[in-house]
Amino acid sequence: MLKLKKPLFLVITVLIFGVVSVTGCTSTDPTAAVIAAIDIIDSTGFHGISEEIEAANSMEDISSRTKGKVENAVTISSAVTWPDELTEVEAAFIADAEGIIEALDSADLEAAKGYSLSAHGTQHDLSHETYEWLASQVGKASGSAAIIAAIDIIDGTGFHDISEEIEAANSMEDISSRTKGKVENAVTISSAVTWPDELTEVEAAFIADAEDIIEALDSADLEAAKGYSLSAHGTQHDLSHETYEWLLK
Repeated sequence: MLKLKKPLFLVITVLIFGVVSVTGCTSTDPTAAVIAAIDIIDSTGFHGISEEIEAANSMEDISSRTKGKVENAVTISSAVTWPDELTEVEAAFIADAEGIIEALDSADLEAAKGYSLSAHGTQHDLSHETYEWLASQVGKASGSAAIIAAIDIIDGTGFHDISEEIEAANSMEDISSRTKGKVENAVTISSAVTWPDELTEVEAAFIADAEDIIEALDSADLEAAKGYSLSAHGTQHDLSHETYEWLLK
């Protein structure tokens, strides 16, 4: 089954379902808007952009696509009505991202290096604080737009790779410190959505397996983590498959 690639995938979500608040318009589902926006912003790759610009010896070393990626992230972030709890961190991110754009426009390499390093940090802060906020929004996002945004993030978590990483581990030290956070974010996103009746059973099975991974990692139970990660790989695949089947209806 064809799956649209980011960012086209979520741009289409925005255009069709209107999940963001733009000037003069009011979002009917602000939680879905935040989910869609943070997915695109996280996928922009500010870590890679920072590394690319920092390594550049001249403006010619920076891809012509880099400024466009940053501009797209600014556009998406600016289109969303962020909750009060996130406006400060979002403003800091926007300021750094716009600094990158201005520096690239004026061919100021040193300024671009500074702003890209700062934007890497503020984008990380925005992502972290957004997921903290979404953890308090259980069941608040509803409708097809929310489902599309959520399944895109869950599919992008990489449960296949997580399962392989944990299965290959000989000790807890072999598992990346980022792995648990990835699983936690997937659980947060899934829990923020009100899933249709046809998908509640498979979503509950996925959540149970994912939460068991988290618990096993917290308790340093490697064998349990191996079993649960293998199971979560399967239930996440089932959730994805059944979600796309539902979206076809």
